[in-house]
Amino acid sequence: MTMFLGLGTDPLDLDGPTAPYEPIDLSTAPERLALDQIARRADVDADAPAVDDGVRRLTRAELLDDAAALAAVITEQTAPGAPVGVRLPDCASAPVAWLACLAAGRPAVLLDPADAAQRTEHIAASSRLAAVISDRPFPGCDVIAPDGHRGAPWQPLPIDAGAPAFIVWTSGSTGRPKGIVQSRRSVLFRSGLLVNSGHLAAEDRYLSLNAPASMGALLNAVAAFLSGACLHRVDIAAEGLTGVLDRIEAASITAVIGVPALYRALCRVDGATAQMRSLRLVSSNGDALLTADLEALRTALPASCHIQMIYGATETQAAMRFVPRDEVPSGAQVAAGKPIPGVQWAILDDDGRPVPA
Repeated sequence: MTMFLGLGTDPLDLDGPTAPYEPIDLSTAPERLALDQIARRADVDADAPAVDDGVRRLTRAELLDDAAALAAVITEQTAPGAPVGVRLPDCASAPVAWLACLAAGRPAVLLDPADAAQRTEHIAASSRLAAVISDRPFPGCDVIAPDGHRGAPWQPLPIDAGAPAFIVWTSGSTGRPKGIVQSRRSVLFRSGLLVNSGHLAAEDRYLSLNAPASMGALLNAVAAFLSGACLHRVDIAAEGLTGVLDRIEAASITAVIGVPALYRALCRVDGATAQMRSLRLVSSNGDALLTADLEALRTALPASCHIQMIYGATETQAAMRFVPRDEVPSGAQVAAGKPIPGVQWAILDDDGRPVPA
C-alpha cells in the first residue's frame, strides 16, 4: 500500500498569532484575479504605503499606476502569452514588474542579476523570452525599462486562473536547472497561506529577506499586497546585516521572513535584540531550522514574537506551523510540522510509484 504520511487538518495559525486580520478564502479566492483584490486595497486607502526598498517608497496608488504604465508597454511590444523576463536589482521596481506582467497576461520569468552569465543565458534561451524588463542591456533580447513610461489606465487582461503566471528556475543543485511554471491560482493560494497563517494585515510592515528572484520573494510580495501590508526589501549584498537590523528598527518592522542562516547571523550582531523589539512574527523558510537557531531566536526576539516554520519547494507548499513557546526539540533540527490543510504527503520511488509500508 502507499506510504501516506498524513493529511493536513490543523488550523494554519495554531499556536500562532491571534490578532484580527482579513482572511483569504482559500477555497474560492484563487479562482479570482489576485489583481482585482490588490486593486481593491488601493480603492480603500490609495495613500497607504505598499512597498519600500529604503530608497524608493510607493503608495498603493503609485504601485498600480507604475504597474499599469509598464503593462501597457509590455502589451504593445510582446505577443499575447509570450514569456517576459524580469531582471532587476533588489528594489521596488521588481514587484512592480511582476504585477505588470500579470496585468499584461505575460508569464514573468524571474532572473537574478547576481547569476552567472551562463545560467542566465540558459534560462533566457530555454524560456524563449520575448523581452526582458531590466535596467541594463540584455544580450539577445529586447529590453523594456522598468519605469519612466507614460501613464495608462489600470486594465488587467481577463486571464484564466489556471494560466501560467510566473516561471521560477531551480538552482540545479540536483541536476540541470528546471523552469517551474506557477499558475495564477497557485500563486494566489500560496500567498494566501502566508496571509492566513501569519494574520498579515494593513498595519504590518513586512520585511522579505528571501532572494529577490526566488519563489519566496514573489509569494511574500503578493501576500503583502493582498493583505494591505507594506512590503519592505533590503539589498543584503549592499547593506549587510547591519542594514537589515537598521531597517527593522527604523521602520518598526512587525513581520519578517527569511532563511535560517540569515537569522543565525543576525542574532550574533551586537545590539540585535534591541533593534528587533518591534517584531511580532518571524517566519523561517528555505532550509531546516536548527535547534540552536531556535534557541538564539528565542533569546533575541521579544517574548511575544511568534516563530513560524515554512517547509516547501519551488513547485509547491508542503507544511507550515508555529513553534509553541514551551516546545523543546529533541534533536538537532526543529520539526518542520504537518501538511497544510488539504495537502497529503506520500513516499514514492524514483518512478513515482508508492513505496510499500
